[in-house]
Amino acid sequence: MTYTDPFAAEALASISAREQRTVIGHASIDLMSPMSEKTLSGLIAQIPARARMLDMGCGKAALARHLLKKDPAASAVCIERNPVLAAQGEVLARRDGVSDRLQMIVADGREWMASEKFDAIALLGATHAIGSLYEVLAYGRANLKPGGVVLLGEGIWASKPDPEYLAFLGADESELMSQEALVREVERAGFTVRYEHLSSAEEWDGYEGPYFQTLRDHADANGQHPFAEEANAFEAMQAKHGRQCMGFLVMAAAVEPA
Repeated sequence: MTYTDPFAAEALASISAREQRTVIGHASIDLMSPMSEKTLSGLIAQIPARARMLDMGCGKAALARHLLKKDPAASAVCIERNPVLAAQGEVLARRDGVSDRLQMIVADGREWMASEKFDAIALLGATHAIGSLYEVLAYGRANLKPGGVVLLGEGIWASKPDPEYLAFLGADESELMSQEALVREVERAGFTVRYEHLSSAEEWDGYEGPYFQTLRDHADANGQHPFAEEANAFEAMQAKHGRQCMGFLVMAAAVEPA
């Protein structure tokens, strides 16, 4: 779909309520994960020069845009199923002067088929774009060039989650691992971890604060709206339990020769 202005409110009418919440909450957030510019730079430093990168579940293609600005010989294919986020990413790529090297494809990552191999494959908070962690790692081994890297951003349990928190999320403790278990599984799949960073409290503040506030601002501007109630409930639960038990682990792992 083509939007006259993918940042305008009219664009939201074309997508589901869940997709709308994602677009609205991240309106002022470029990189849609609890990561600082320093962390992003550390991650990009692990990508080979002149890389051809695949960014799955790319959001507004922030990672790809940062890479292409840093390396004028790099290029990227970006897959995003939310058409408004994809359109915003294209606008931002033109703003950043990298649109000629960034291909945005609106597709479900579980259905899209790669026709080439890549130097780097990124899934930052987007494992769901392919499936489970194990499916992501198998996908990386199948679609990376020798010496290529997979870039991951995964939720982990920093400590045992409270049953109240799990019930609120509608989740099971088995859905996430500890940091140590996640690293172990990545290495067991034949990768060497080159970079590892657990998001700090400041990075969570920089992500969640604007996210929740933007949803509330949207609700204030549009009368009674469920997004405000949802944001307030989620923020309260994060303060009560989430910040104590939930972590976000960013890593770069190189595929070992078969």
